Amino acid sequence: MTKPRFLSIAVLLALLVGLLAQSGLASAGTSNMLKADSMVGVPLALTGATNAIRGIPGGGIPWTLESGKVVLTTDGHLTVKVEGLVLAAGASAGTNPVNPFRAIVSCLRSD
Repeated sequence: MTKPRFLSIAVLLALLVGLLAQSGLASAGTSNMLKADSMVGVPLALTGATNAIRGIPGGGIPWTLESGKVVLTTDGHLTVKVEGLVLAAGASAGTNPVNPFRAIVSCLRSD
């Protein structure tokens, strides 16, 4: 797994956990579909392929972040802002070996 994909997966998991914990549908008349003012890192339990979300496995080790915000508009524009995104374990703990990242939105519904 390449480093950019590793970080993308870590950020996806952070976004999903953050969205599940803090998201809400915007009221009618606004352009925001989802908005979260906090996010969490990737805990050890969600690393690796064992607990993959929608077929996307977590990174090899946990990640943490100081703060994060995300907004998804009804036209599909996604804005993600994070501060202090670093590895939470291992020899490189406290560092970010891959600065740029991508975010993925995956929606599920319960019937």
